[in-house]
Parts: sequence; C-alpha cells; structure tokens
Amino acid sequence: MESEKATVMVLRDVTSRFRHVELEKEYLAEKIAREKDLESSRFMRHETKNHLLNVRMIVQEMEERLNIMEEVEDEEKRNLSHTLTKLKLENDKALGTVMKYSVIKEITHDEYEPSLKPMNLSSLFDQFSNPSVRIDPCTDQIPNIITDEFLVEIIMQNAISNALKYGRSDGKVTMKAFYNDAEKELKLIISNLPGQNSNLMRELPDPKVIFQRKKYALCRSTVGQSQIKKSNGISNYDNGTLGGIRLHKISNGDGGWIMKKCADLLKGKCSYRFEETFTEFSLSIPVKLVSSVFENHEGTSKDDLIKRLAENIVVVSLEDSTIQKLMMKRLFTQMGITCFDTGATAQEAIEFPTFVGNVSKLNPNKKLVILLDENLDYKVEGNFQSISGSKVIQDIKDSCKQNHSDVLILMRTANVSMSERASFKDRGAHGIFEKLIRTSDAVILAFTRHGLLN
Repeated sequence: MESEKATVMVLRDVTSRFRHVELEKEYLAEKIAREKDLESSRFMRHETKNHLLNVRMIVQEMEERLNIMEEVEDEEKRNLSHTLTKLKLENDKALGTVMKYSVIKEITHDEYEPSLKPMNLSSLFDQFSNPSVRIDPCTDQIPNIITDEFLVEIIMQNAISNALKYGRSDGKVTMKAFYNDAEKELKLIISNLPGQNSNLMRELPDPKVIFQRKKYALCRSTVGQSQIKKSNGISNYDNGTLGGIRLHKISNGDGGWIMKKCADLLKGKCSYRFEETFTEFSLSIPVKLVSSVFENHEGTSKDDLIKRLAENIVVVSLEDSTIQKLMMKRLFTQMGITCFDTGATAQEAIEFPTFVGNVSKLNPNKKLVILLDENLDYKVEGNFQSISGSKVIQDIKDSCKQNHSDVLILMRTANVSMSERASFKDRGAHGIFEKLIRTSDAVILAFTRHGLLN
C-alpha cells in the first residue's frame, strides 16, 4: 500500500570495493618500488662495470708498455707481469660479482631471462677450489657446454655454502660433475660429511620446503636430543620460540629459494639429501654441447664456419667504451671478420645511421651486422649526455633500405631483463649480442641463433 510518508532506504556493502581499491594501490606501489629497485640496480651495474673496464684497460696498457721496456730486467718484468695478472683477475672477479648481484635482483623480480653461452665447467669449478673444497677429477672430462654461467655459478655458490653449513664445518666439500650424453643432461653434485645441522635436517617431514622463500631452518643445539626433535623444523618466523623452546636460525631463508628459481630458469631440478654418512646437493639441467653447434653443419669444421662468416658479413659497431671497442675489434679481427666501429663522441653516435649507410655502399654483397650499445654516455661541453642506441634503429633500417642492404641489428648490453628485451624488439632490434661474448665459440653460437650460418 502506497503512503506519502514512506521512506525507502537502499543499503549497499562497499567493503569489497574499498578493499579492491586498496589492493590496487598496494599492487601499484609495489610495482613502482620493484621497477625503481631494478632501475637502480641496472644503473649501478652499468656505472661499476664501466669503472672496472677502465681499470682493465689501464692494466692492459701497463702490460703493453712493460713488454717494450728494455731497461727493466727480465726478473723484474716477470714480477711486474705476475702482479698485473693478479690485478686483472681480481678486477674481473669484482666485475663478475657486480653482474651476479644484478642478476639475482632480476631473478627475484621474475625479470631475468637465461643467457645461453659456451661455458667451461672446469674453469668455473676452479673459482671455488680452496683447501675446504675439492674438485672431483672426472670434472676435467666434461666437454664445453652451452648454458647460463651466472645461474650455474649462483647455484654452486649457495650449494657450497650450505654444504659447509649443514655438513661438517671441518669436513671436505666435494664437487662432482657428470654429463649424460643420452639424456643431454649435466648433473652437479656437491657433498660433505654430515654435521650437527645435517642431523637436524633429517628430522624434517619434507626437505623440499628448504627451497621455499622465507622458510628458515630452526634448531636449538644446546639442549638434549629429545628437545631438539621438538624444536627442529622449518618456520617462517625469526628467532623465537617453538613449543616453549628457544630457537635460532640455521639458514637465512632465501638461499634455497634462489637456487630453485635458478634451476627452474635452466629447466632443471635440484634436491637435497641429508643422510647419516653424507650431506648432498644435486642439480640436473638439460644442456647442449658446444660441439653440437658444429654438428648442425655436418662436415663443416669450426674454421670453415668462421671463414663463411668472414666472407658473408660485415660488422658495424656503435660503442662508447674504449676497452669494449678494443676487445670487440680484437675478437673479430682474430676471426677474420671485417669490423667498422664508431661512437667515440656524441656527434659520431648521432651520425651513426649515415655511417652505416656508407659502409653498406662499400659492401653491397655482404650482410651488415649492426651491434648497438644501448647506453652511450658522453661529456659535451662539460655536461654529461646520454644517448640510447636503440632509438636510432629505424633510421639505420631506412639508411640500409636505400642501398638495398640486408641488415641484422643486435643490441649490445649487459642488462638483459625480459622487459628490456621486449623494448628492444618493439624498437625494431632483432636480438641481443651480449657484452660478455668474448670468444669465437660464443660469436658463432650467437650468430647461428640469428641464421647467419644457415
């Protein structure tokens, strides 16, 4: 029945809407924070890398001067040469640490894409060899493989650390490697004698929890065995109590998780075993042998492939780093590949499309391989100027089109996150030619991926 005095009220519960808005704000804030974190990490890597490369160039200049100094005695020359070699090794180690730190950042943010290059496993093992770590002799028999060295190194570093943590502190860590040709699989095993923490870890209901993020291995080693069993376990809590028993952390909670993420990126698997007679970590990853690259070109030797590249391509490089220019020029010269480089000044970088056009006119029957440094830094009239190499890709294509030149454009960068690869592709690049490519095998592999040897 209608009434003029009636009042209609509509009540709506908007709690879920407000919560949805709050979640969107939180997500956006975390996304921005993650992007800033990655950007700062890349900037640090770029700047530190440049400084370390400058140190490397100085060492190289000192070595060259030492070789032509006649007034220095041979004994003194040998001593100085030895010192410079050690300095170069330490510098390269520092560079590797910086690169690895940035890679871990990208892994944690799901931004890293594996970079497959030739790797000598014995050389990598040698980096970890010390009085507490022994290399099994069978490792020397492993042929050179194609994988992501950074990911393997990160896994090994954590595995060795855990072998010392969960095994005997005065034990002997053993590193072994096996290659299964039938399965095309590499298996790494890092083991140690059992320790007190290893005994505790055997009590875990599910050892796989070690590979979860922020899961701490907790124990109290100063109480009786019955109490240890009560307190032993995996928790996401910091130092505290469990069942009234005071606990402390064995692990910091992220090492196993990082190892698992690295293994997943390599499409492999990893596991732990805590036995009465040993503590063992194992990693299995699918790999290709470097020799398989040549097998794809049946009846063709490595020298023949290099000769084919030298006859059919010309490399044109835009690079601002002097040491990078020298290293790249030396590598391609050794392979007999013609290489033109420019980019010493900001003006040369701006005029690069014209430079490419002139090279294409001089080499009408060869494919141009353009290598572009993404981050070009110059000092112009006292001010620093940054130029993005990928911004001139379309101008390069237009220049080559006028001369009917076949062109392959690859970006040279140390930052190879998925988002950055996508941005290069959007700008017209065909792929990546990493700055860490320093061997003829790596060059052949990189160029094979882009069809230059088909």
